[in-house]
Amino acid sequence: MKLCGMMILEIVSYKRTLNKMNTIYHYCSPESFFSIIQNQRLWLSSMDHMNDYMEKKWFYSTLKKYLYKNLDANCVDQFIAHLDDNISIGTPFACCLSKSGDILSQWRAYAKDGFGVSIGFDREKLDVYDGIIGNNLDPKHRLTL
Repeated sequence: MKLCGMMILEIVSYKRTLNKMNTIYHYCSPESFFSIIQNQRLWLSSMDHMNDYMEKKWFYSTLKKYLYKNLDANCVDQFIAHLDDNISIGTPFACCLSKSGDILSQWRAYAKDGFGVSIGFDREKLDVYDGIIGNNLDPKHRLTL
């Protein structure tokens, strides 16, 4: 399982995609913007409480399709079984980012129907762990702005 997990993490890290993007965007309300600036932190949200109730299912489905297309099916089966066990234990959290800073659907969904902010982050200045932009409670690995 360890080797399969390492291979899968390497493939889904999206390093190639991230390397092509210089700026990534986070849409939010003015209140969230001020909190992000003041605290120098992006907060992760429960995927169970995202405004798009299908986001978690879409991510999981897309991940599985991608893995089966690019890896040995037996390896993917092991990883998916491990993932299923861990997802049932707790709620996954995520911070949604976009490669475009001006998309109408994003303004409507994440920025209080257009009354909000699209924050552009220099990808190179975000802490990146295995190519996945994320946060960690350990200060050594915490996302910084």
